[in-house]
Amino acid sequence: YPPRQVRHEVLDPGDFTGRYPSLAIVTPTFNQGQFIERTIRSVMDQAYPALNYAIYDGVSKDDTKSVIERLAKEYDFRWKSEPDAGQADAINKAFGMVDGEIMAWLNSDDLLMPRALLYVGSFFDQNPDIDVIYGHRL
Repeated sequence: YPPRQVRHEVLDPGDFTGRYPSLAIVTPTFNQGQFIERTIRSVMDQAYPALNYAIYDGVSKDDTKSVIERLAKEYDFRWKSEPDAGQADAINKAFGMVDGEIMAWLNSDDLLMPRALLYVGSFFDQNPDIDVIYGHRL
């Protein structure tokens, strides 16, 4: 599929003054050293006040672990590097490391757009009957 245009107006939560529901986001990774830093920064630079983030590395053979270790000194997130039985297992193990009212995973070669988590938090707060939201691919 060709990339879609970014629709920034969709990502603007406005002047949200409601309650920020806690978000638990996890990233499973394996040999994604070339992408993982951008992924982590896209999550941690969100400035969302109630974020719990965890990364589960399946004992990568490249520099993934060293990138995570370096960024763990800069940002507050949990991480482990242990064997797993594939992506689904890594996601489940990572969810065991965090708590949140809203749960999501972000693959280790994906990015969150700026203010995405503010939009998600405000949307769920303002729409308590909604259980699932999703975004557009780029």
